[in-house]
Amino acid sequence: MTGYVRTCDGRRLTLPALLQWSVRLTDGDPCDSFSVRFLYEAELSEALRKAVLFEAEELGRMVFTGVVDDYEIRMDKKGLLVEMTGRGLAALLLDNQVRAAEYVRAQLEDILSTYVRPYGIVNIRAAAMPPVERFVVETGYTCWQVLAGFCRHSAEIFPRFLPDGTLELRVRDNGRGLPPELLGPYRPPEKQTGHLGLFNVDTILKKHYGERFGLRLENNTAGGGACIIAVLPAGRRDSQC
Repeated sequence: MTGYVRTCDGRRLTLPALLQWSVRLTDGDPCDSFSVRFLYEAELSEALRKAVLFEAEELGRMVFTGVVDDYEIRMDKKGLLVEMTGRGLAALLLDNQVRAAEYVRAQLEDILSTYVRPYGIVNIRAAAMPPVERFVVETGYTCWQVLAGFCRHSAEIFPRFLPDGTLELRVRDNGRGLPPELLGPYRPPEKQTGHLGLFNVDTILKKHYGERFGLRLENNTAGGGACIIAVLPAGRRDSQC
């Protein structure tokens, strides 16, 4: 696995060969996390101080994107080692608590503009979601709780960051699930029967964001039911140095 850091001044640097690494992926709460260890090099000093993001690739595929929480330089029999730890991008929302608020009719844009974008998550693209009537935010809630609560009440959608930093919206049920031949990236049926909902959503997503985005069909292993996933692009605004 190859590790990279992005600094607050916009640079992306390749880390020395990783001697040890661990990545833990969740559904967002608790947050994804990582830990890596590598040999210290003097030229890394400034980059380590300014590191805000960690990225990991394996065999040309991004396997983790997250926030750098801490690093420590220690002496070992191999020399000076750096141990870096951090969490997934959801940490940007989990670490911030909010004040109480009440919405007569909360829209998705209300939630994004107040509880998501100000904390560094930008370029979010989401399908239309119904407003939530009488949506209440209590003092002490985290921004992640507000976002997840709105998504749950609006459309049973569950926000989650994928390993490459993409924001994923999930729609779940608790039925029998889908047959194996339908799982994976959405494929339109050869003969349309008049039910065009998934076809229309997938077509719109691909036109807006490109062929690598769109719908994916899975079965929910915990609790049963189908899982319709909308894969959308997301980005993060770097912190100021």
